[in-house]
Amino acid sequence: PKGAFFPNDASGIPVTEDARFEYETPAPAVAAAPKVQRLDFVLDAELEAVVADAKKELAAIIDDNIVTCLELPDFGGKTISQQCKGVSTDSFMQMSLALAFFR
Repeated sequence: PKGAFFPNDASGIPVTEDARFEYETPAPAVAAAPKVQRLDFVLDAELEAVVADAKKELAAIIDDNIVTCLELPDFGGKTISQQCKGVSTDSFMQMSLALAFFR
């Protein structure tokens, strides 16, 4: 409906007259959407060779990647907040990853 008005915001404070806004209910786009159709790509020999090379390069990158997980049950967000005053846990982790990558 056009011209709807909410008399109070979330805090319960009345909204002033100039804070009114209008909105329109969006039309149902899903009902009018066409049926999904499969796209079949036809690749020539040159493009197939490029795709095959890309697959090999990706496999090499994956094989070169080593992930090791270390669990520290006594270390977490609370510890970081207490020991590193003024540094958020997210910042601490970002700096740790940057240092590990740098080394």
